[in-house]
Amino acid sequence: MRKILFSLSVILLLCFSVNAQEYDYCAGAGGVTACTDTTSTGLLIRQGFESCTAGEGAGTCTALANAQTATLDNNEVWTATVTTGGAINVAHATSPMRGSYQLHVDGGDSTYTSLTSPTFSPSGNTTYYHFVFKFGVAPASDRIIFAIRTSADAAIATIYLNPSAKLYIYQAGAADAVTTDALSANTAYHVWVSHTQGTGNNQTITLEFTAVGTASPTGSGNKYVISNTGTPTGAAGLIRYSSIVIDVYFDQGMVSNSAITNVCE
Repeated sequence: MRKILFSLSVILLLCFSVNAQEYDYCAGAGGVTACTDTTSTGLLIRQGFESCTAGEGAGTCTALANAQTATLDNNEVWTATVTTGGAINVAHATSPMRGSYQLHVDGGDSTYTSLTSPTFSPSGNTTYYHFVFKFGVAPASDRIIFAIRTSADAAIATIYLNPSAKLYIYQAGAADAVTTDALSANTAYHVWVSHTQGTGNNQTITLEFTAVGTASPTGSGNKYVISNTGTPTGAAGLIRYSSIVIDVYFDQGMVSNSAITNVCE
């Protein structure tokens, strides 16, 4: 009996270790095979919301207070902005999209509730982003879900979810670039974004979403859009996951100096 219990303990420990590591980058073709660690892929942010220590304040990891910080995976310190009726839960355990936990942003009333990353410094002009995303109900009007900003918190570009459940890119100086295809409610998707720093009227943002099970971007098709006449000129320096009114969920967030071509599921 002791041997059996010991064996079960070892198996559980190994399983927990795998989940805690939560490999993100795939050396192979994506999905669940050939997954390796990400130490050599140039990641600037790597966030799976699998660990949390709430900073000073009245909130907890499941309900952060406004302006409260939380130390999450890889010792990244993120900051909550919680407005009337809103809520930030960085340890949401109900039907997580990956691992044991995910980020839940309850948009509250009429102003943004959001979670902001620590600042980062890209090594080149193009920065790459990935996250897994789902929403409960499509919004009645356009709502920001993701923002790229400078380290001084100046606008670079934002990704919106519209009432037709389509995603689109907004950046100053350019027309909105809207996906042809729509997302389905309560369904997880990979979202892939890139930002190439501009010099006055050529900032370029790409956006694509793919169904879970398609763990690599295609760079074309009805789920892909590009906007390439933006006027912002700043370098990317932080990201923000946001919502107004609706419930949205995020997981497996990454920011990289190099293209994120395959991810684990």
